[in-house]
Amino acid sequence: MSSGSDSDDEVINRVVKRVLARAARRREEANQEAIRRPIHRRQSGERDHTEAHNRLYADYFAEDPRWGSTVFRRRFRMLRELFLSIVNGLSARYPDFQQRWDAAGKLGLSPPQKCTTAIR
Repeated sequence: MSSGSDSDDEVINRVVKRVLARAARRREEANQEAIRRPIHRRQSGERDHTEAHNRLYADYFAEDPRWGSTVFRRRFRMLRELFLSIVNGLSARYPDFQQRWDAAGKLGLSPPQKCTTAIR
């Protein structure tokens, strides 16, 4: 009986060694694939916030705007003076509505752009 248990132990050892070797191969293959796989970074689109502000200003807030007070009232559902009062109040009270520089060193959105987005 002892000779039979020795062969069972040998069989078990061989099976365990095969399983461990297979697991090591899979781990090595996964590591190699991770090395080969390129790192994808998120691409940011170029947006000209200054030009967008200039267009918004020229369209609605200039001395002689492209769109008159009727179009402004239809689009924003309020008078231009009320909108500007809201912009001034929000930018004075909340830093989120102030124009700031971002981490990339680019100037962010202006307060009228932020308020336009929030109101729409």
